[in-house]
Amino acid sequence: MTTFLRRMTFAALMLPLGAGAARADAVVTACASDIQAGAGVNLAQALAAGGVIRFACPPGTSIRVTGRYTLAGSARIDGGDSVTLDGHGTAGPLLRATQNTILLRITLRGFAQPRRRPVQPGAVGLGRLTGSVLATSGDAELDRVTIEGSDGPIDIRGRATVKDSAFVGNPGGYALVVGGAAFIERTRFTGNGSALLMGSGSVRRCDFTGQTAGAVRVGAASGPTEIRHSTFATTRGGPALALSQRAGRAGPQTVTLRGNIFRDNGSGAINLFDLAQEARERGQSAAVVNALASLPPSAFVFGYNRFESNGSARGGAIAANLAHTGGMISTGDLFIGNAAGGAGGAVAVSGGMLRLSHALFKGNRAGGRGAALAVAPDARATLSNALIVSNAGPAGAIAGGGVTLVNVTIADNAAAGLLLEDPSARVANAILAHNAPADCVRVPAGVFQSSNLASDATCPEVAAGEAFLDAFYVPVAGSPALHAGDPAICKGAPVDGFDLAFQGRLDPAACALGAFEQRPVRKLSRRTDRHEAHATEQDDFSDEEGYRPPPGAQVSGPDGGLGSIEPSTPTDSSPLPASSSTPGDLP
Repeated sequence: MTTFLRRMTFAALMLPLGAGAARADAVVTACASDIQAGAGVNLAQALAAGGVIRFACPPGTSIRVTGRYTLAGSARIDGGDSVTLDGHGTAGPLLRATQNTILLRITLRGFAQPRRRPVQPGAVGLGRLTGSVLATSGDAELDRVTIEGSDGPIDIRGRATVKDSAFVGNPGGYALVVGGAAFIERTRFTGNGSALLMGSGSVRRCDFTGQTAGAVRVGAASGPTEIRHSTFATTRGGPALALSQRAGRAGPQTVTLRGNIFRDNGSGAINLFDLAQEARERGQSAAVVNALASLPPSAFVFGYNRFESNGSARGGAIAANLAHTGGMISTGDLFIGNAAGGAGGAVAVSGGMLRLSHALFKGNRAGGRGAALAVAPDARATLSNALIVSNAGPAGAIAGGGVTLVNVTIADNAAAGLLLEDPSARVANAILAHNAPADCVRVPAGVFQSSNLASDATCPEVAAGEAFLDAFYVPVAGSPALHAGDPAICKGAPVDGFDLAFQGRLDPAACALGAFEQRPVRKLSRRTDRHEAHATEQDDFSDEEGYRPPPGAQVSGPDGGLGSIEPSTPTDSSPLPASSSTPGDLP
């Protein structure tokens, strides 16, 4: 048989199967209610037919929905930007599905949950499949869809794609629950109970404003997860972003946050939580608790995020318990005007390893230790190329034990500059200037290594002297800080040959103390009439602005930091390398 005949025979054999599977488009012409009679095809009839469903209704049409419907197969429901399906409090789910479902250019409002609500903010797991508008065990796509005034409306247990949509004023549980991978772009979440529960995927260019019970929760990550260029504002009743310390059973995962804005969130911007501990507190069985405790760790890579005017009991911006994680890397993050009732005006870290670089802490305040940063006794933190200014609190701008500070500037804080009580702490190439009541409190001898400069005599083994800093905390011409740094430390990890603004520390014989090698000439010199570290809001150290690593430079370790931030509890108290030491030996 020829190839042509074989192809024709195969096509003939498959034709009945294809014909049987195909379903004609349904066009809704009854535009008053889902069961309207005598006006052509109503919504109930169209949903029973399945396939592609369109509407021949005038713009602004609101169709009263009284029933609940199960889709027999895949469906595409296209409202044409003209139709609203209004449940008027009808108990959902409006749509129950097992196959691919697409909602397009349509508004859905006014659907209620059945009496039982298994998915609540802070819940340990996904629970029973629910969703007052759509409950599907399959995949789903929402494109230019608005969901309003519905109780826990969307529950997708497969893959979800949501773009150019809006979730507004949905009470109860989460507005959107995704059990599979979630891909959410350019979507607005406003005034919901909680916005999003997800386990993996990406959130890009979304807006989360005014949620009343926390905004986004990332459970045990089943794959790589990233949140980029999104805004989280005025969240109440829980943190704007809750991240599980532990990943799913697929193995260790990375959670990436880059270029986001967190502003005025009343229970903190980010909180890292332990699923096993939550289950234990909820009285779950020992088997459940042990299963959760056996999950692998997640690692966290943050970059170029802005945290402004957030507040919490602990860690005004970030409360990071890293005990069961692969650690956290933060590069280029800004912490401005955050507040904590207790420790950590901006950041409180416990249980693991934090590596933070190219950061600004300004105007944060704490009621306890660490007006900018508090490091618990069971944690380690490394800060490099960082600027800590104008923070206020009763117990140190930076407070903790296992802290390593390299090329940082700590100035004008209404708090002791450093409160470091662990002899394993290390400080090198640092500037401390005009902190009140003192530059250092309770810092043991041997903590300061190599060259440093302080404005008073409270830092052990550091000579007092004036650094002569300008309005941007850059040493002015002739300052003794400009050439006093150890070049081996400046070129080795974690400084890596750059300053806070990613300018090179190029002099082989010397480098500057503190965060800046020299005055940034591209942007920070535009305005000098304000005591700001950045000239304008647009001058953040961002991957979309002028402050970025030169091409090919790595600032967060290989593979974005994985493998280089494993938790550790080093006790090495050896000195920092001398100028002749190999770069990268900094403990």
